Amino acid sequence: MAAKVPQQKITITEADAAAGVEEDNFHEMRNKVLSSLQLQHPIVFYQYNVCDMVKSSTLKKLKMDMLQRLCEELTLDVPEMSGKKKNTKLPYIKLLESAVSGCSCNTG
Repeated sequence: MAAKVPQQKITITEADAAAGVEEDNFHEMRNKVLSSLQLQHPIVFYQYNVCDMVKSSTLKKLKMDMLQRLCEELTLDVPEMSGKKKNTKLPYIKLLESAVSGCSCNTG
């Protein structure tokens, strides 16, 4: 039955070609923007190399306020802390470990 259907000749117009080029440019620009928004290796804040600190499990040595500043600087969703808990650093450390897991040092 498909053999009986006449084949249509496909023609590409200049407008189609221009639209294709525009779409390619859009995708290229989108990829550049997304790339610039992602964390780049190494993730460094002041003198702290967060990637190395996660790998060597030394984030726990940082003071609470520095962990908070690191998370805020990396625009991580810092949890609301209520009351005093024994391991108040743990949520911040987990956030930083999660952020580093997407870094090129772990994905590449």
